[in-house]
Amino acid sequence: MIFCLFCLLSHFGYAQQTQIFEINTQKDSYFMGEFVYVLPDSAQELSVEQVSSDSVNQQFLWCKKLFPNASNYIFRLPKDRLGNGFYELIPQKYIYWSRLTIKNNLSKRYEGMFYIGFGNLLDVYISQKTGGFELKKTGQYMPAAQKDVLESRNYVVRLELEAGEQKTIYIKSTKYDGRSFSLQPILFDKIMWTKNIFKRNWIEGIFHGLLWMMVAYNLLIFFTNRDQTYIYYAFYILNVSLYFLFFKGFNDEFFTTENPEINPYIWTLTLNFLKISYFQFMRHYLQTKILVPKLDRFVLLAIKFLLIFTALEIAFIYFTFNIVWLTIITSIISVLMVLLGIWGLFTLYRTKNQTARFFVAGSATLILSGVFGSLYSFYNIFDALFFGQAGIILEILIFSIGLGYRMKTNQQEKEQAQADLITQLERNQQIQIAANNELEQKVKERTETLEKQSLHIKDSIVYASRIQNALIGNPDAIISQFDDAFIFFRPRDIVSGDFYFFREEQIYDDISKTTRKFRFLIVADCTGHGVPGAFMTIMGSNFLDEIIDNQKIVNPSQILSELDRKVIAATQKQNTGKKSIQDGMDLSLLLIDEAHKKIHFAAAKNPIFYVRNHEIFQLKGSKFPIGSSQFKEQKTYETQIIDYQTGDQFYLFSDGFQDQFGADGRKFMIKKFRELILNISHLSMEKQQNTLDQTLRDWQTNSKQTDDILVVGIKL
Repeated sequence: MIFCLFCLLSHFGYAQQTQIFEINTQKDSYFMGEFVYVLPDSAQELSVEQVSSDSVNQQFLWCKKLFPNASNYIFRLPKDRLGNGFYELIPQKYIYWSRLTIKNNLSKRYEGMFYIGFGNLLDVYISQKTGGFELKKTGQYMPAAQKDVLESRNYVVRLELEAGEQKTIYIKSTKYDGRSFSLQPILFDKIMWTKNIFKRNWIEGIFHGLLWMMVAYNLLIFFTNRDQTYIYYAFYILNVSLYFLFFKGFNDEFFTTENPEINPYIWTLTLNFLKISYFQFMRHYLQTKILVPKLDRFVLLAIKFLLIFTALEIAFIYFTFNIVWLTIITSIISVLMVLLGIWGLFTLYRTKNQTARFFVAGSATLILSGVFGSLYSFYNIFDALFFGQAGIILEILIFSIGLGYRMKTNQQEKEQAQADLITQLERNQQIQIAANNELEQKVKERTETLEKQSLHIKDSIVYASRIQNALIGNPDAIISQFDDAFIFFRPRDIVSGDFYFFREEQIYDDISKTTRKFRFLIVADCTGHGVPGAFMTIMGSNFLDEIIDNQKIVNPSQILSELDRKVIAATQKQNTGKKSIQDGMDLSLLLIDEAHKKIHFAAAKNPIFYVRNHEIFQLKGSKFPIGSSQFKEQKTYETQIIDYQTGDQFYLFSDGFQDQFGADGRKFMIKKFRELILNISHLSMEKQQNTLDQTLRDWQTNSKQTDDILVVGIKL
């Protein structure tokens, strides 16, 4: 129908003299919409020679007269945005030809950059003095090797005009992905264009450099403390960077140069993963499962939906490559996700949680920057993407401050927990002493009172046990760091004098100039058990934190020497008498160097076993314990280094298992314990733990537990 309109109008005065755009003064840019003529080629048969012939030239229609009221435009920008020009999305399908004649009235050669508008595949034919045409190519799906100008996301070709020269340009637009041709002819001064590209590269380089630094920093934090908050935060920032690289045209310039047809896939994946990583970051950063369970359920459903929707979008692109419908569907889903996000931010704000307030503030900043960017872009004051990038920087800044606040709060809570435990244990000990004195003096008279106090003591010790377990760590979290492992831990009393310790550290090697990963595994048996032993476990655990995490000491023998020094100094400070101090601990330490498949071992009295190819071996440590000032000679601890093989099993233990008395009054003994380890080594670690537990029960029968028992097994 529209083609018939073109034919009809061509017989009513459209063969008049062609309107020519003349360059009379030097400007940064010229908008030439009023000088464009268009011709549909629904049969896709016309060549440039045909459309430039007189007979076909007469069929071109002047856009200014064809759509004088702009009533048939699909989309038109306000005239005052780009001057009194023409900006039109042509509604027809297939191939469109456009014609524009330009004359240089300047007294010098003019060099410019001719911006055409939006099109899938654009062939630009520029008339030459000698006859014929020079062909230049551009467009969204034009490979980089064929493009006349690669820089920027705009579709531009170079145009040179000698003084007084006139050229006619024919533009062939081929539809490829369902989107119509957008014609917006602007002629930019080449020097101004080059300066803008240079400015763009600097600004975007700084912007993306900051984003990638934040990605690297948060990945480093994740690999250091294994907090999933930081991996999702890094993934979110990465997708933000990819999103803006796409919209600024860097994908076409550097990544998909010869395969631009994969850009819709990249755009779809980036946009959806951006939402998914944002929601996942929110869930882990704010612990929404605990803070707002209802919101967490909705967000989790949204994440699952986005994963399914992403797969469907990729399939839709592959089978149809209809970007129009893809954009419509994606926009609808994005609006729903934004509404969910706004509801979520409102819900989080109402919790009055300070960490949640940081998240709400960062997200609100991005939303407001998007709103202002759209408004300012509409009135042609600033580029909307500029506001988006500024909003992202502010959002990331606020999120980072929030993460720092969260980290500080967690550290304060840990320190408070340690202080609470020490206070609780001191209180327990005081109550115990007072109770014992009461029992000696008034056993018969105060039986009921003492029973109440005993119950209070037990409750206090149970509470202290919970705090102690929180400090030494969740055994399941440590087990998950190995291919197979177990921790068999049975305190004699409610709180224990035995403890285990695990750390994973990234250490920079000055010799190899690389960062190496070390895993430390320690089993310690402190002097005493119950409340006194628990005091020593706190001291030992805190000192190991300081030595490994803060002082960055990695040599096992040096760790033991430094620990010995700190324990003696601490116990001497607390000792007001002149007696030598016997408080201390026996321990064994493994340092696992996976990169070189080495085991570095050092121990204070405690040996370890390891099983290889159904044979059991023993590594002995120093004869000196940690702490205890009774030794006159200089204490020494040595590091032993062995190669390990895949499948090797290592066992660290206190002396509680082998010292346990059986029904006949005999101890289990180290020899029998060693045979037991070898006999069960072919089983999985979980079954080994169950077998140790059952063997101990069978051996112990009705005998009371003698000491705290701790056995740790790992398979490498």
